Amino acid sequence: MNTIQKLIRRVLTEHHPFTAVLYLTGFSIALLLFVKLGIEGGEADAADPVRHNAPSAATINAWDLPPFPMNDIEGKQHLISDWKGKVLLVNFWATWCPPCKREIPEFIEYQEQYGSDGLQILGVGIDDPQRLQLSAAELKINYPVLVATAPEMMTVWGNRNQVLPFSAIVDRQGSIRYLHRGQLMPITFERHIKPLLYEQ
Repeated sequence: MNTIQKLIRRVLTEHHPFTAVLYLTGFSIALLLFVKLGIEGGEADAADPVRHNAPSAATINAWDLPPFPMNDIEGKQHLISDWKGKVLLVNFWATWCPPCKREIPEFIEYQEQYGSDGLQILGVGIDDPQRLQLSAAELKINYPVLVATAPEMMTVWGNRNQVLPFSAIVDRQGSIRYLHRGQLMPITFERHIKPLLYEQ
């Protein structure tokens, strides 16, 4: 008899039937969620060109990806390659995404402090242009905010599940060095982005 069978028998013999059903239902739901999340996480990592939230040898060059021309919130058209030679933090975000807005004040500080060392943050908004413009003004964003034009753009950049916020780090040669799903914390900047500014 395996461990799960022993646990089920113990619950059934030691608890009132109604309580036992509650316990077993909760256990079943937890087990299903655990299996589902494990499968999805594995699929996401396998599909990404660079392992998410982990340093990896660069295998994809950003300049080889589809260019996806985008307008900034002032209406001027750009390509990501306009910033070749910089260390890029390409951050996909939306005005309706709370963790997106929580990380922006830190991005503003990074841009101010490290812009002269070659850092360029680019905000790619998955949102209505007018909302992005209002939010950029409210937050006093000091780096370009571009409006995403193609729904498959995040997939091409390694975010198959369309998670927001999502950031891709590109070195000066165009290699995608790091992908990050979720809010990008200061320790991640210190470990995986700042060193690229001074890399020989």
